[in-house]
Amino acid sequence: HLNWYPPGRRWNNKFQYVVGIVHTNYLDYVSREEGGNMKKNFVRSINSLVCRAYCDKVIKLSGAVQHLPKSEICNVHGVSPKFLESSKPSEDSSDPKRSKFRKGIYFMGKALWAKGYSELLELLARHKKSSGSNIPLDVYGS
Repeated sequence: HLNWYPPGRRWNNKFQYVVGIVHTNYLDYVSREEGGNMKKNFVRSINSLVCRAYCDKVIKLSGAVQHLPKSEICNVHGVSPKFLESSKPSEDSSDPKRSKFRKGIYFMGKALWAKGYSELLELLARHKKSSGSNIPLDVYGS
């Protein structure tokens, strides 16, 4: 995370090279609030100012995040190979049903409405209306 306020000396005074990792689209979050357009413009300006002041390089984990100075998109979080290995069938079984993840797609993300659940539910309803069938979906979180 890029911390807006360093506890003590500025990051770039304390370290020779500072890389900021940006993974949350705060512009989308604030645009959903009352007065969203004004807040969005303010947050966009502050984000740019802070990144320019504190970072030598900014890594965005997604193109959905706002354009920032000195930035590029790069997937630096990834999924542990051990996690992927645990989803494969055991060597003594050729039965693909023994796989822990049988539906073909697995996504792990933070369970927040602001992450797009309402849009997902709208798309699922549209799919059911047009095709007459549901898409199976399991959601875990609090």
